[in-house]
Amino acid sequence: MTTATSTQIQLAARPTGWPTAANFATVVVELPELTAGQVRVVNDYISVDPYMRGRMSDARSYIAPFVVGEVMGGGAVGHVIESAAEAVPVGSLVVHQYGWRDVVQEDAAGFRVVPEIPSVARPPISVCSA
Repeated sequence: MTTATSTQIQLAARPTGWPTAANFATVVVELPELTAGQVRVVNDYISVDPYMRGRMSDARSYIAPFVVGEVMGGGAVGHVIESAAEAVPVGSLVVHQYGWRDVVQEDAAGFRVVPEIPSVARPPISVCSA
């Protein structure tokens, strides 16, 4: 197993009106070696949905607001590139809620393995390992 980096989009400030680039920060994080039960996933698709604008505010809502300084959460689809979890092997297609990042590393319990549809091709993504 190896270490890797993850490029993440964080909420830097709560927007007033339309969100702008100034409301977000791009941060590169060094990921450690996997521990037992973890998987490393390269995201193929990341969800950007209208409800996310409401979560950028700290107004009372049905769902907790995004935290300033943390990764923008939300749905994503990716594939497992490293695994220390028997139930989620390398190559598995997974869905999760870890949001706006190119590579995510978390406990396998936070991912749901889904069947691949042969006619749907994965986009080409390049991941650099450190």
